[in-house]
Amino acid sequence: MCRQDLLAEIGTRFSNLEQSRTYTVAMFLDPRYKLYFENENIADATKKHIVNLVTAMINESERNQSAASTSVSPSPGKKSNSLLWKHYNKQMHNIRPAGTANSRAIIETQKYLDDTVLSPDQNPLE
Repeated sequence: MCRQDLLAEIGTRFSNLEQSRTYTVAMFLDPRYKLYFENENIADATKKHIVNLVTAMINESERNQSAASTSVSPSPGKKSNSLLWKHYNKQMHNIRPAGTANSRAIIETQKYLDDTVLSPDQNPLE
């Protein structure tokens, strides 16, 4: 009787847990669970949300790199050195990873999902 009451209460209190974006993202990013969701639609929505977050991070990183490469100003006493860095920055500016930020985010997310799922007794931080 007590066990049934406990199970019923747990079911009631945690029935909408998968509706929490914080919970689903945390579960997705835990290498012990990844896409272990009761509802496949929630798993797909969470994966899409993660891809969007990674895309935003890639875009932000590229903006920061672009701003850093254009804001490098030569020191007045180091003309030969500044020409070298100017050439370096110009060459590196042209080297970009293939694909859009979104396609690269999809690939990174899929690589994560393809990694082995840890057993529940393993520490995900190790």
